[in-house]
Amino acid sequence: MKTKSIISILTFLVFSLTILAASKTEKFKVNGKCDMCKNRIETATKTIEGVMLASWDKSTKNLTVNYEDKSTTKQIILTSIVMAGHDNEMFSASDSGYNELP
Repeated sequence: MKTKSIISILTFLVFSLTILAASKTEKFKVNGKCDMCKNRIETATKTIEGVMLASWDKSTKNLTVNYEDKSTTKQIILTSIVMAGHDNEMFSASDSGYNELP
């Protein structure tokens, strides 16, 4: 009984560490001005497969993203954001995309 408990705990710990090792948290500079921008930036980020958390701070212009680095990349994340109309540290939005923003 005691051995089964120890094996169960060790299995859980190994599984947890594997999940944590595959996730990555990064901050990116993303331009925006208002709460609608915040919603658009976070939504564009959260729809990417592998993104677990996205939070944009209006005052610092920092987007904090927690994602699985085997499922997506910084480039994919920032491409999705620029397609939503927001400049970021890697890409600039097109004039037509920017002009479509409310």
